[in-house]
Amino acid sequence: MKTILFNTPFGEDIPEPLPVRLIPDSAILANRRPFFIPDFDDRWICTPAVAFRISRLGKSVGTKFASRYFDAMTLVARSIPVTLSERIEAGSTYSDLAFSFDGALLAGDWIPLPDTEAEFPVSIGDFSFSCSLAALNIDSAIHAISDYMMLKMGDIIIPATFPHTAPLAIGSHLEGSLNGVECFSFRIK
Repeated sequence: MKTILFNTPFGEDIPEPLPVRLIPDSAILANRRPFFIPDFDDRWICTPAVAFRISRLGKSVGTKFASRYFDAMTLVARSIPVTLSERIEAGSTYSDLAFSFDGALLAGDWIPLPDTEAEFPVSIGDFSFSCSLAALNIDSAIHAISDYMMLKMGDIIIPATFPHTAPLAIGSHLEGSLNGVECFSFRIK
């Protein structure tokens, strides 16, 4: 299983070359587990996104057929070590350290997909708004990445990230929901 994160802001088209990161399985923290803030950084934030589960094998999937390749969605939040990320960006170096540590991706429970035409509410902490599957560009993301690699059942695709960030502080609690269903709850320790 692989997790593919598109570093594409919500509402923007996916550019070429593809801005993707592969997140290892060991970096994913399952829902309702405590997130222990690592001690290698002293400032932490999180960025929410909607993730989709791949439900069938696929290679070179056309946009027209992409909706057949995912069967569930969930809310995720990428935990970001601020100082480390700033140092990587300032040095113009490439490093996966900020994406691959234990707990780099906080993942909620899978829920059924909404009607493809309808908007659905998204909320995490005090941040909330409405979006749709079309606005998340999941079909374009599946089409784009399947030209480069085989999609397998259980793979996770995160097609866009939201512009909102929330601080992660010891002793806080982070909750989130999609389409009115709570799928995300983490204690920060």
